[in-house]
Amino acid sequence: MDALGWALPALRLPRDSGYFGSIPGDRLGRADQWQKLFRQAFSKRACLLRKQSPTGQPLDENALQSAFEQVKEEIHKEIHPVIQKFINSPSKWTDTSAELAKFEWESDHINTLFSGLKSRKTDIASQTIDFFRDEYPEVLKDEEWQYLDTLKKRRKNEPNEEDREFYDAHREELASDRKLKAKWDKFVYGQPIECTDFLVGLLQTTERLFQQDENDSSNSSGTLKISTQKGPSKAKWLELNAEVGIYFCTRYRGLQQLTSPEVTWETHWLFKYDRLIEETKKKGGKKYRENTSISKLARSIKFYVEMLDSHGVTIAKTQLIWYGNPNAIGMELSTDLKRLTNPKHSSFQRSHVSQELVSKKGRLQGLSLSDVGTLMAAYRQDRGSLIGKYAAQKDLDKILSEELKKAEDSDRISQQTASNFKTAWQTFTTHYRKALQELSDPDGQGIASPELLSQADAYQKLLEFARENLKGDLNRIKLCQPILDLGCVRVERGKPSAIIASLAIPCGSWRSPAKPIN
Repeated sequence: MDALGWALPALRLPRDSGYFGSIPGDRLGRADQWQKLFRQAFSKRACLLRKQSPTGQPLDENALQSAFEQVKEEIHKEIHPVIQKFINSPSKWTDTSAELAKFEWESDHINTLFSGLKSRKTDIASQTIDFFRDEYPEVLKDEEWQYLDTLKKRRKNEPNEEDREFYDAHREELASDRKLKAKWDKFVYGQPIECTDFLVGLLQTTERLFQQDENDSSNSSGTLKISTQKGPSKAKWLELNAEVGIYFCTRYRGLQQLTSPEVTWETHWLFKYDRLIEETKKKGGKKYRENTSISKLARSIKFYVEMLDSHGVTIAKTQLIWYGNPNAIGMELSTDLKRLTNPKHSSFQRSHVSQELVSKKGRLQGLSLSDVGTLMAAYRQDRGSLIGKYAAQKDLDKILSEELKKAEDSDRISQQTASNFKTAWQTFTTHYRKALQELSDPDGQGIASPELLSQADAYQKLLEFARENLKGDLNRIKLCQPILDLGCVRVERGKPSAIIASLAIPCGSWRSPAKPIN
């Protein structure tokens, strides 16, 4: 056991030959005893060799130097130079950390160096000063160094214009330290608004901006400016989960046109993400690996939203974070649209999915749109996809054509009614195909396309015609029901339920809030 404690530096832990001696002899065969001690070593000791507290805060160098002066006599003199080098080293694992780890934690009294230490104050000014001194020593001007010294002495928590100017000027440099950048974001923009529905989040953001506007500019002409934390760099955008990025791009493409000119967008690859992925695939070939990370960073997009007056001056600003859920039903939106727009097949299919009644933990579960695990995987259809591969027996266009002929031949409807029905159906299908193409095509208008509303109007007229002219139960079953099945995904197994999709809702929803910004 002493050998195990002696070998701890190999794990970037301080050497402590007697460390595992605390395990009772009758418990040496129990894994939980060893696991407990290893966890304690990593959580309480490993961080100290990186000059950080157990909470991850940097240790104050002055306090560390003061502690060393007090315990110097207890530590062998040959270790003093190593400790001094360690005190002067940066707050991370270094060669000096590795050298210090080779001395015994207790018998060489290394532990006394860290007794009673407090972590360094982590005010934003001090952290920023240290950051620029270490990473970008030549970037700041003399007046900017003076600004940071002044910021350090300030007590006010509210940012002023000088704070915003410094942040805007050095946003790119700060981005290389994620934690520090997050602090500046919160300081300048306030606590971010978080959402999973971008429309809801944008409305909440707009409301906050009007509340921040001290000059009450709600009645004057103004605009919103929306930008993303990720700049033009392709590499930064590829850090995003590929499915999440493609979903957002497909779901909200066209938003720029719908909100123009009241809202200006500086979002780079956001609405062209599918094109970015295709370019990367072609360039990488077989070496390309899709980003499937489900970390918080990989499934979120941060936006900076500013309210500008008629002269382009910022009145108020805040930040918005949209989170995507890779496990949500509907994340296959892009794939489903491609199936529906495949020129070899019909865009009109009966769809169904099957509910997974038992969870992975063996418990009964209901259907949840936020969890593809509540749906069963099916042949020729991915779990979470609402559109299966084409099957002729599910083609509503063919079904309606056949049933319409049968109804006319059996005199359930007149020849004129059949002709008018066919015209109404063809008008709708023309607009519907165009709307799907606008949503699916990277060069399409997305939700800004007027075809989304045109197909909805045509569908309404088709339903009204069917209600007024297709009388009788058999006509309703054979002719009306197929029309209602379009966009209705039947859920099999469990309680009777269905998932309803709509093309017009996103278009109509975005048209409504676009104008009140002005």
